[in-house]
Amino acid sequence: MIYILLPVFNEEGSLEKFYREISNTLQEFSKWEIIFIDDGSDDDSNKIISTIADYDERIMLIQFFRNFGKADALSEVFNYARCDIVIT
Repeated sequence: MIYILLPVFNEEGSLEKFYREISNTLQEFSKWEIIFIDDGSDDDSNKIISTIADYDERIMLIQFFRNFGKADALSEVFNYARCDIVIT
């Protein structure tokens, strides 16, 4: 299993492109997931991620309601990643 951990803060303009590119890159692997950590975005980042997760069960959203910073976001998400490979 491969986990991609991606802290997000106001990234609405790049999320769909990132998802398309990384999912195409990971096609050769049988098990992978992307965990997006919305670090208190005040744009539509969480809505875009939720929409992607609605049609791809390999996508997970963790949402913070205020900005804690990249280190705290990654620290929180390591609680969910139980796998051999984690990419940040």
